[in-house]
Amino acid sequence: MNLRHYAVFASIICICFLQPTSTATAVTVPKSPRKTTEVWVYEDASNPWNGKSVEKVDADEVLEAIQAFLDISTKQIHDGNVDLAALASMETQLYEHFYELVDLAKDQQSATKVANRIFELNASMQVLLNLLTAQRKVSVAGGGDDAASLEDPFGDPPMLSDEFLDIYDELVDHGYSASTFAKWKDMAASESSPGAALEVIASYMLFQPNPVDLPLDLPLALQYLQEAGTASALVLDAIVRLAVYRNETNDSVLRTYASMNFLARMVLAHRIYTNQTRALSGDACEEAAAYYYTSADESVQDMVDAGGEKDVFEPMLRLSDAWMGKFIGDDFLEVPSSGSEALHYVRSLAFGGHLDAVHRLGEMHFFGDPQAGLAPNPHEALRHFEQAAAGGLVHSLANLGLMYANGMGVEANPERAVQYFQQAADQGNAFAVNGLGFMFWTGQGVAKNATKAVEYFKKAAEMGHADAHQYLGAAYMDGDGVDRNASRAFYHYEIAANESNSRQAQFNLGIMYYNGMGTDRSCARALHMFRDVAWRAAFFDDAMLAPDLAYANYEKGDIPRALLHYLVWALVGLPEGAVNAGFLLEQQRVSLGETAPLALAKELYTMFPIDAEALRKLGHCHRDGWAHACDPANASTALAYYGLASAMDDSEALYSAGVLHAMRGEWDHARAAWTRCKAHEFPDNVPCLAPALAMEALAWIEYFGTWVDTLVEQVVTRV
Repeated sequence: MNLRHYAVFASIICICFLQPTSTATAVTVPKSPRKTTEVWVYEDASNPWNGKSVEKVDADEVLEAIQAFLDISTKQIHDGNVDLAALASMETQLYEHFYELVDLAKDQQSATKVANRIFELNASMQVLLNLLTAQRKVSVAGGGDDAASLEDPFGDPPMLSDEFLDIYDELVDHGYSASTFAKWKDMAASESSPGAALEVIASYMLFQPNPVDLPLDLPLALQYLQEAGTASALVLDAIVRLAVYRNETNDSVLRTYASMNFLARMVLAHRIYTNQTRALSGDACEEAAAYYYTSADESVQDMVDAGGEKDVFEPMLRLSDAWMGKFIGDDFLEVPSSGSEALHYVRSLAFGGHLDAVHRLGEMHFFGDPQAGLAPNPHEALRHFEQAAAGGLVHSLANLGLMYANGMGVEANPERAVQYFQQAADQGNAFAVNGLGFMFWTGQGVAKNATKAVEYFKKAAEMGHADAHQYLGAAYMDGDGVDRNASRAFYHYEIAANESNSRQAQFNLGIMYYNGMGTDRSCARALHMFRDVAWRAAFFDDAMLAPDLAYANYEKGDIPRALLHYLVWALVGLPEGAVNAGFLLEQQRVSLGETAPLALAKELYTMFPIDAEALRKLGHCHRDGWAHACDPANASTALAYYGLASAMDDSEALYSAGVLHAMRGEWDHARAAWTRCKAHEFPDNVPCLAPALAMEALAWIEYFGTWVDTLVEQVVTRV
């Protein structure tokens, strides 16, 4: 396992709205008294009367208004005459102007007339957006009442005292104590930021598992969030109310804080894209993509700040799989991958001289492991890599090259980094070959040589190092070391995104889809890329909403809190969150709001029609006639949902379809479903083995019976 390093390439430019997408033909009609033009738009040239009249704004007027906004806003920021509230308002107006550019770019006449101006303004707006983001960070870091009210909700707020945070750690590590909790609650009022303190207390009450001593008191926790009054507390309050009470009036809170709050932005983007709330611009994909782009950019920056991507990205565990025992192995053979058990296991092997374990221990120190209480420590990581490298471990040599190149845990020394990379590359290490390419690409420790860098990247790619395709994509995008070729750039970015664990690669590919660079423009594909990257942001590792904490609630029997976790994740747009919440609603018949459990489960499954488990569960709903959801039962509808899930190779849907066909006496269909299910790999095919074999046996019995009947008939005929 190797550390990853990703550069943020200058070749990946800002989101640009220059790409015209409308193919409608417009015929100008007389102007109205307003500052707009009425145009007749139709799609079918053979039937122009089959169209509609729409308002078209004057392009020059829109562009002049945007230019004035940019000039005034930029001057105000540089003069320092804006507070956080003004910055938030300014960013909201900026997004509205982005959408205006989208509309102009979609109109072929406007796009042709003012194409260069649109492009220039879009670039200027991107610069202003970056300026706004930087200024907001400065304002928050600078302190003051506004800064205190806009801090992130789940981290350790810097204005909280060590004593307050120590009690939090004690409650989490050693369990709830009524006296300790009461003391903690009393301390909140004396903190320099009482609102931030109360917010942390409310978050603890909402998400930390404790089914016996501190059952979930949702009204009280929401009351604390309201009393806290911080922006992040109000966002969390709105999201919980949306998740539990389905109160759509809380969308306005999300819109207010989306520009500065990651969680608000993610939930709002999902709700806009799935048409659960109105898109202000009229284009749900474009508006949601803008939010996801911002969140994805933050996620990539998280990765860069951490020094690289973790080797393993594990999606949220599905409760149905855990319940079926699909991930339960032999305790004597199972190797822990994270947490304190993994740390103790790796340490024991490392102390015994196991070089791979020494290397793994270095990785754990480099990235940190919150579950094991291990903070990132590049100095400790360097020590372990040096020990493993001295023992002859090649990938430790390569990692030393990375650390010396970037000055992580040691003073930067590019020349020595090149030496380490060369030693590892000479022994066939693809990561090191890619590292040499990076050194020539940037001119660190060697003379800058883009042509030679590309040669190394190509060699690393041929050796199976998927990350090398990312650099090749940048090379073809910029024309560095090779002729510029957007199609080849897209080709390499796509491989990097599909075959590596790289957020940067997915982000780059999303931008190319969005701009139609080297491929056809696709807002939907770009959005999916940005969304997947955003889901991996550090926010979700550090927050009380971390997937591992959700599962811990489930394991400890705190079903209400586990359900709340998964309902919030469903709002963020994660299918696993929705199906896990549905699983709890089905199995436990527990509900936090007024909606009947099975009715809410059906609603959640319906929100994710691209998820096989969700489709299968909708089949169960109609098969069994769930009360308040799918009653009366309808076998035909159930089979239709099973068919959709089966098309995604869902073995359980095939099994259920076979059972339902058999109950209806449709034996051929049952046999076909079970036979397809049986062809799946173990253990997915286990439920279908017996019925499939039984059907095969029945087929042989029928064949043998027919053969006997035919033989008897022939004998009788001869007699």
